[in-house]
Amino acid sequence: MDKQPLMHWEELPAATRDQWAQLMTELTLPPLSLGLGITTEKLAKLAPAEIAALISDDPVLASKLLAVVNSAAMGLAKPVTSLERAVVHLGINLVRIIVVGYHLETIIGRWPRYPRDHFDYIRRWSSAASIIAYHIGSKAKLESTETLGTAALLARLGSFMLGLNWPPGKDYQQVPDEAARLTYERERWSVITPLLSGRLAQNWSLPEPLPTLLTQQCEPLFVDYSDKAGQIDTLVVCLAIVLGAAYLVESEALYEDILAKPPYQILSASIAAHQLHKPCEAAWINKAVKHELAALTSE
Repeated sequence: MDKQPLMHWEELPAATRDQWAQLMTELTLPPLSLGLGITTEKLAKLAPAEIAALISDDPVLASKLLAVVNSAAMGLAKPVTSLERAVVHLGINLVRIIVVGYHLETIIGRWPRYPRDHFDYIRRWSSAASIIAYHIGSKAKLESTETLGTAALLARLGSFMLGLNWPPGKDYQQVPDEAARLTYERERWSVITPLLSGRLAQNWSLPEPLPTLLTQQCEPLFVDYSDKAGQIDTLVVCLAIVLGAAYLVESEALYEDILAKPPYQILSASIAAHQLHKPCEAAWINKAVKHELAALTSE
């Protein structure tokens, strides 16, 4: 690759910045709201009965939650009819993913011509990345597990925004790796997903480290993080994005085969330096994780 596709917001021409900034002002719906001012950062502190009570105020959201928990992919022996039981079975991270996907659907309702195929792709990719990041954090015994799940879930907000401008087609989904995808975005839209995701997180006043994680989400593809002790979260988010995209193409792909691709050599070396490969692979092949991925990424 002749030119590294990473870029900074300040590098954008003023007209381009203004164009995207204007679109962001129209995305006013809080990304993690459950109604009544409750966010999923507070969600983890609530009991399942309290969460169920909040969700029950929105019948459509409640039905989505029950549909996921009762899907064949979850493999439950008996159907779940109680929202509280659904919350218990799904866990906070899956509830978070379902809620954010629901909110994004309400957003695209304001753009009747928004490409549904692109939305579905971003929803499935975001869901997969969030599940993977959350479980890697858990397997690695990181204190930031919930933050990792949230950051990976929101990482593709910028990709979602691309559909508000010049809608991506199937070719966007078929870009072979994340480095190439950044180049593709830069050439077609004069901007890249991390910039848009990070900037939107700032506009929504999301707390740090989320805006920084979203802005730096692809940096480990090009920058050696081997000696950056405080950047493990960025590594995990980047890897989760890579693995999430790979899962949508081939759900049974081998972890080592994905990371052996040339565009991921720097990322893989940094993960190895932080002794993260074992917990990462453990999360990737875990049967419970596969159930969650299947439940939230099915068409």
